[in-house]
Amino acid sequence: MHKAIERELDDLRAGLNLLRIKYNAAILQKFHIYLEVLFNMRNKLHLLSHQDYERIAKRHFLTSLMALDFVKGHRRVCDIGPGAGFPSIPLKILEPAMDLTLIESKRKTADFLRYLTEHIGYPEIDVVSERAQDYEEKTFELILLKAVGKIKKLMVSIDRLIEPGGRAIFYKSHKVEEEIKQTKKDLEKKGFHLRLEKLFTPLERLPLALVILDKNQ
Repeated sequence: MHKAIERELDDLRAGLNLLRIKYNAAILQKFHIYLEVLFNMRNKLHLLSHQDYERIAKRHFLTSLMALDFVKGHRRVCDIGPGAGFPSIPLKILEPAMDLTLIESKRKTADFLRYLTEHIGYPEIDVVSERAQDYEEKTFELILLKAVGKIKKLMVSIDRLIEPGGRAIFYKSHKVEEEIKQTKKDLEKKGFHLRLEKLFTPLERLPLALVILDKNQ
């Protein structure tokens, strides 16, 4: 496991350098702990595919951080369906002032997230084990959504949870135009402005689209 973690940290450093994201020993230590937890849970909970344990930094840490420039400055942040903690936990490590809520409907995954955040050193992160459509406690400046379904299907929950002037960021593939077309009128009716950023991940150069929805004040 030690060699696997060192490999992932080497990939992480290389990717951060390509993205021109500044980091220090304390940041790398948090990612080290994150990796330890993921590897320790490998045979206890199905969080990642078997292949992904050989590319956690490339496929998950660095992909999550592709939205960093669009996340900076937002404080009250919600991640809907974070699974193993992506994209919000890597973003939190780089933006520690973020007040983060994780809404995860699967109880065992929510338990894992509580364990993870405690070990990394973020006991203040609020992990909520319920569906986003049932959550009513508070609203947010920023909502993050990665691998959780179609934009159109999630619009009602997003509109209810986001504050005026807030933002939602979907992580999608480059082939997202048809999905945007299907929901564009609904977005406009609800006062959202859409921005599409087509990017490529560092190291692997895989296509990534960020669909950024900004809500009117």
